[in-house]
Amino acid sequence: MKSKYAHFLVLKFLKHGNKLQRQIIIDSFIGKVTSLLRHPFASLIIDDAYYDFCTAEEKGKIIQEFYGPEFRLFHKGRVGHLEEILKENPDKRNSILKNLKESVEGLTSK
Repeated sequence: MKSKYAHFLVLKFLKHGNKLQRQIIIDSFIGKVTSLLRHPFASLIIDDAYYDFCTAEEKGKIIQEFYGPEFRLFHKGRVGHLEEILKENPDKRNSILKNLKESVEGLTSK
């Protein structure tokens, strides 16, 4: 995904591949989204996958990566919106909002 020319191949697999191929590609970047979004070529793939090929559950997993590594590793519930997650985990509110702020600032300051 980070290669100057190979990212075109990944985009072709997403656009023309079958469901299994798409699923493998999407599963491969779950857990690494925030770092991949900082890369110029990988961010294109994440963008296309998110808007065109991800299911609602996969979109939720991608968004939840912005809530921090602790949340991603230990949250074993359903995928929900930030407001719902903060209500369910009031003790994690500060860490989730801090990680969300740092992730978004890192992407916008680029």
